[in-house]
Amino acid sequence: MSERFLPWQDRVVPAHHVEHLTCRTLIARGPRMMTTRLFEKLTHRITPDHAIMVINNAARNEDGRPIFDWPDLHRRVAALPWPSVELCPLSPLIRAESDRDLEGTDVTSRLSPRDWPPVLDETAFEFAPRPRLTAPITIGRHARDHPGKWLEDPDELLAAYPEGDPDLRVRILGGAEVVEMMLGRTPDGWEVLPFGLGGVQDYLASLDVFVNFPSPERHEAFGRTIAEAVLSGLPVILPPRFEATFGDLGFYCMPAEVRGVIERLAADDPGRLAHLAACRDLAAELYGRASLVRRLRDGGAVPKPRLSEERRAWRSTVLPRP
Repeated sequence: MSERFLPWQDRVVPAHHVEHLTCRTLIARGPRMMTTRLFEKLTHRITPDHAIMVINNAARNEDGRPIFDWPDLHRRVAALPWPSVELCPLSPLIRAESDRDLEGTDVTSRLSPRDWPPVLDETAFEFAPRPRLTAPITIGRHARDHPGKWLEDPDELLAAYPEGDPDLRVRILGGAEVVEMMLGRTPDGWEVLPFGLGGVQDYLASLDVFVNFPSPERHEAFGRTIAEAVLSGLPVILPPRFEATFGDLGFYCMPAEVRGVIERLAADDPGRLAHLAACRDLAAELYGRASLVRRLRDGGAVPKPRLSEERRAWRSTVLPRP
């Protein structure tokens, strides 16, 4: 069981112990679980006024093997014996995947107009941006060590996470055996930490900039680690496809442009600090604990992150020129 569930373990009930449950709102997460026979049986023992079915992962895992089938999932949701059901993707990227997988089928999409991004405890992440960005600047990311989590081109990989650069340090949490197999070595100057060595918050506090460039083939459901980095006061540098999810919270570029973005971030400490504070406030508003209450109370959508015009103007000075 994930550590974040341990405080609530006394409220966790095995599905086969449920005789009957009546509720105003049911939230179900996990598309593979939704397509099981056990869940189908359980649906006849639950009576919700409204159900929110959250699709919190892509239909295929990192090596391309299927986890669930979108047409099958839409059919099952349509057959649920409840008066009101929403099928909510975690992010625009998951929504787009559903649209692609339904093309050419006779299945009607059941997707809700609103996405359902994760809810984070914003108080668990201390907002502590660096007062000054001076060399050597420490960049890093944390993720499972899987091919889908790394760029596949060695030149692009070392552009995003340089080696042997006296001005940039690379600190990776989660292992880098995939990189070692690709390059035949651990890149010079990289510090690689396994999962379990200290907490995520401590790791984020050791960075100056968060740089996240997974494989272009990776269909990231959301990017929880990115939101955690924003809440911690780190600039996040991402590939352009993440813009659909994170909007103004990120700096988007190609791997070869990462260094230039970092240099422009370091050139204006007051502007950077004001920007990071605005990003933290916006991320807490959209993904913090209070956002769950608003979603349930108002039934509204979580908008794409958008900063003030002043902050957007400053951000444009850091982004690569078209």
